Amino acid sequence: MNTGIGNDYIKKALDELIPIIGVKQSINEETLIKLIEAGNIENAILRIALYLGLPIKVNLTYGNTGFKTKQIVLTDTVGKGTDSITAQVGIPVNLPFYGSDRMNGFPIDIILSNNALNIRRR
Repeated sequence: MNTGIGNDYIKKALDELIPIIGVKQSINEETLIKLIEAGNIENAILRIALYLGLPIKVNLTYGNTGFKTKQIVLTDTVGKGTDSITAQVGIPVNLPFYGSDRMNGFPIDIILSNNALNIRRR
């Protein structure tokens, strides 16, 4: 069946849509795993952020205090957490729009629990 739409039209449409919908090649997970295993977690996080098009500044802290959410972990029948939170990203109220110039170097706070380094590759 001929729809009358040529390959050039489709290619142009895809070229315009890809930056908007964020189609990307897979990230090199081996590089990330090596960085994490070497204890260079901040660099791994920055690589992920840049891969996602987020040119942010990561403020990384460690500790089991400061987590403000309990709804994202498994709980028992009375609502007590049965698993631990490994990381939490603080989303500031003044977060700039994705792709805006204000996003460059915008500080984002990430708290990693003390057990984050104990996570192993599955």
